[in-house]
Amino acid sequence: SLMQSVNFEILLHVFFDEPIVREGANQLNKTAWLENAAVQVWIPDIFRRYAFSNLCVEELKKLGCKEHYSSTNGCIFISNNTKNIIVVDKNDVSENYFLIWLMPNNQSNIKLGTIILG
Repeated sequence: SLMQSVNFEILLHVFFDEPIVREGANQLNKTAWLENAAVQVWIPDIFRRYAFSNLCVEELKKLGCKEHYSSTNGCIFISNNTKNIIVVDKNDVSENYFLIWLMPNNQSNIKLGTIILG
């Protein structure tokens, strides 16, 4: 399978609307909301990177996500429960990675997704 022959690195980025730990606090900030998350998949080989990103797109379709927008740079999916959007961003070819963004489903995030995809 493709997974067995690919060397890859995955980084997870999470973004909150305010700090999750306030300065001097000894507990998490319970009012901070997750704004979005990004999974960065680093694969140095361009052919394997495209194959793996295409595999991710096909898996999203199998999971029942609906394609909302598509371009040569990637696509935007609406999750099967319609609460989130998933942006598969293939723009970063020269950087040896691609990104998968997860964001709440709203008009501003759908617009941001189309901006991300160029």
